[in-house]
Amino acid sequence: MFVRWKRRKRTYGRGGRGEEGAERAGDSIDVVLVESLRVGGRVRQRFVCHLAHVHEKQMAWIGRRADFWKQVIPRLDALRLDLSERAKIEAQLDRVMPRLSPDGQAASDKATTEHRAWNQPGISFIQSRRRGKYHTRNRSA
Repeated sequence: MFVRWKRRKRTYGRGGRGEEGAERAGDSIDVVLVESLRVGGRVRQRFVCHLAHVHEKQMAWIGRRADFWKQVIPRLDALRLDLSERAKIEAQLDRVMPRLSPDGQAASDKATTEHRAWNQPGISFIQSRRRGKYHTRNRSA
């Protein structure tokens, strides 16, 4: 078995439809686990499992790398691979999308927690320039 990185051109992105939006959007990548086998004397690839999906421009983001591994680990667990096969697959994944160090993982978790705190529904935080303090106001009002 081996990991296949399937690259697809995105037809549009945040910049809108058409060539301009696609240029800004980057490629979309599906991470798939496949195995090689012979059918009728020819080598074929058989789909085993979809591991993850990532946008090319997000591959360097620390938070996206953490999310990637949070998706991949349970899917590999479900396959019940032997240890040597699993180590080989994880090494292939690690070459392209490196795992975070414990410090990097802690920083990613902290940033996620802060992001969720700032994006609670119904509340927005506004920094007052005059006082330098944070005030809350109800968005529905």
